[in-house]
Amino acid sequence: MKKLLLILVAAALAVVPALSIAQGTPPQFTPEQKKKMEEMRDKQYEMLKKTLNLKPDQVKKMKALDAKMQPKMMKIMQEPGDMSAKQQKMMKFQSEAMAELKKILSPEQFKKFMASMSQARKGMGGGAGGN
Repeated sequence: MKKLLLILVAAALAVVPALSIAQGTPPQFTPEQKKKMEEMRDKQYEMLKKTLNLKPDQVKKMKALDAKMQPKMMKIMQEPGDMSAKQQKMMKFQSEAMAELKKILSPEQFKKFMASMSQARKGMGGGAGGN
């Protein structure tokens, strides 16, 4: 249940900006919204720390990867053009980020992470394509 909640929180953080972009407006977050997202992200890291038995240096590296990823993802989302092209760029970028994550986590941790992602996608209707 905690894993599903974790994935749902992560998906919510990704969906809000995506919906804004799809509607033609870049996301504009208030300071309160930014603080709330940061709190949610902190909870997400705590859950990952417990679920994957992460060491403090791994958490630090994951946060650094996240900090590096977020602006790049936002930039892609804000680029002009059709959503399909943006999705392709984001998928490529996401696979690069996963390769980085694989370097941070042990093989066992990465396996657990991917299994929980797969399980959460099934719980959310089969992933990006839906049902």
